[in-house]
Amino acid sequence: MAPFVAVPFSGWDWRMIYLAVAIAIIFALMRAAGLSVVGAARRVRSWIAGAERPATPPSKQRFFA
Repeated sequence: MAPFVAVPFSGWDWRMIYLAVAIAIIFALMRAAGLSVVGAARRVRSWIAGAERPATPPSKQRFFA
């Protein structure tokens, strides 16, 4: 609800309204997936980084986790 509360105080610009709707859709999708903000950030970070961890020594690598 924060984006929709901020729009009247910042002006009724169409870009702000589009931004508020986009943020509301993003949070609705996160809720539908069962993720919190922290969980979604971790999932995006792991998607960007990929499965390979070159800095992890072979003795510490997990293959089935």
